[in-house]
Amino acid sequence: MCAQVSRGATQILLWTEATIATPGRVYISLEFADELQALCDEFVSKEARMVSPPAPRLWGPSGFVVEDLDGNQLYFVSHPAGET
Repeated sequence: MCAQVSRGATQILLWTEATIATPGRVYISLEFADELQALCDEFVSKEARMVSPPAPRLWGPSGFVVEDLDGNQLYFVSHPAGET
């Protein structure tokens, strides 16, 4: 089973892989905050499992977390203007 989200030439694919035993984590930093919300909206429209909705974090950038079908977590963050 596979789901895909695209932005221009960039694609993120989520799929089930029966041979992977341990879930992983991927951190993806986006340049602009509006990209973060648009990407989240697209994941929601594709019925992705939202682990943590978009929100400012006490320890840093705004972000959200989705989980693929194998339990791998994708952390998407966007730093405020001027921060990296």
